[in-house]
Amino acid sequence: MTCEEVQQGLARRGVQVDDATVYRTLQWLKQNRIVSQMTRGTGADVYALIGTDRHHHLICVECGSVSEMGDELFAELREEIRRQYGFVSHIDHYAIFGLCARCHARQQSESNMASPQLQEPFLSLRGHDHR
Repeated sequence: MTCEEVQQGLARRGVQVDDATVYRTLQWLKQNRIVSQMTRGTGADVYALIGTDRHHHLICVECGSVSEMGDELFAELREEIRRQYGFVSHIDHYAIFGLCARCHARQQSESNMASPQLQEPFLSLRGHDHR
């Protein structure tokens, strides 16, 4: 839920609170690991109760589709970070931005149809080291 959705839910129950109070309360809940905060790249952050059913989101930057994924990879990552660095990470509700399978396939198909002259300047960038 966004801060605004929390506020609207409270209003439907007859409770009037201002934006700042809702935001501060959500931040307190986050600091006390009751809720997680996730940025979806669409403006308002989303808050979710932290429970046993952790999940994460794959968000397509092209079409905006959102898919849920389980926590298995992140559970392994949290444990590896703890083991290697002694750091307990709070990866509770994560958004990964990229291309969904459909948009990736469309992009691949479009790039295969691009003229060789347009592709030529970028061929030297293959294998570029971003360090």
